[in-house]
Amino acid sequence: MKVNNNKRKYNSKIRKKLNKLFGKKKAQELEVDHIKPLADGGKDTKKNIQLLTKKEHLEKTTMENKKRNKLKNRKS
Repeated sequence: MKVNNNKRKYNSKIRKKLNKLFGKKKAQELEVDHIKPLADGGKDTKKNIQLLTKKEHLEKTTMENKKRNKLKNRKS
């Protein structure tokens, strides 16, 4: 459970910084994305995160999941 608490604290810090930089309303439109997904071996580091709009994040995640499932099916 400690990992989840640390992740929550980390996400809370990022959200506070976004609110300060962009204002609360604009910050709510942004999401933190892992450039190389954690599921694909990406790290939870500053170098591996970027800001995307909710729409962009959803599109990227959907594409990554399709690609991952396609590779998984090939191995089966």
